[in-house]
Amino acid sequence: MQKVLLMIGTRKGGFLATSSPDRKTWDLKGPFLKGSEVHYVTYLPKTSTIVSTVKSWWFGSAVRYSTDGGENWTEPERGIKFAEGGVAELKGIPGEWRLYAVAKEG
Repeated sequence: MQKVLLMIGTRKGGFLATSSPDRKTWDLKGPFLKGSEVHYVTYLPKTSTIVSTVKSWWFGSAVRYSTDGGENWTEPERGIKFAEGGVAELKGIPGEWRLYAVAKEG
């Protein structure tokens, strides 16, 4: 049976809400990454990985990922590295993905 997944980022952590395609009732899971602001959450279907960007007042900004539906979260071994041209690769997350960013000098 097909499910609808809604990924929610808040200042109090992240949540995953699932529903049947009719969206009449929802099951809510979370909060995960407690104590961090969750700014962005995405799902990588090829590897069933959830990726979040988070900010902690103590530890700063980071990327976290989960391969078990949000039960456990891991920080990649190496952080984001930007090469010339604004293309960044994030090593350590299952699957292959790239982040494109533009930075202004000055």
